Amino acid sequence: MIRQKTLITIIFFLTCSLSGLYAQSDVLSAGGDATGSSGSVAYSIGQVAYTNIDGEDGRISLGVQQPNLFIMVGTEETLSNISASVFPNPSASTVFLKLENGEQLSTSKSLTFGLYDLNGNMLLHETISDPLTTIPVSHLSNAVYLLRITEDNNEIRTFKIFKTN
Repeated sequence: MIRQKTLITIIFFLTCSLSGLYAQSDVLSAGGDATGSSGSVAYSIGQVAYTNIDGEDGRISLGVQQPNLFIMVGTEETLSNISASVFPNPSASTVFLKLENGEQLSTSKSLTFGLYDLNGNMLLHETISDPLTTIPVSHLSNAVYLLRITEDNNEIRTFKIFKTN
């Protein structure tokens, strides 16, 4: 009898404590699930409650559904054998330019990058000396910038850089 009362009491307290748990519940004006031949996606519209936390390394936005956004935009590569990528994009403080093959630096005579605004004004110009180059963008205003990679004054590739908060 005592065992039965103890078991009922434990089940009662567990039921009461777990009834207040919710996973990703929020007030939304609309939303749903969409499916197609390429896959499916869940979406929400009109999220009224979210939180932004700013730090030295960036910003975190807490909410129901936040996008994982990486945009890789560039022109087609020319006849050069240099392959490069830029990440993270968009960025708030720092962008990294990565040469996919480190040997490209030794075979290139003069590999440089230039950061330009959309009016064509050069904001930064440096020689690329490492396979992973750090490009600071924290001092720039929120906008779209062009990162142009050149080898011996010949354009190799141009990336669009999205500067955000």
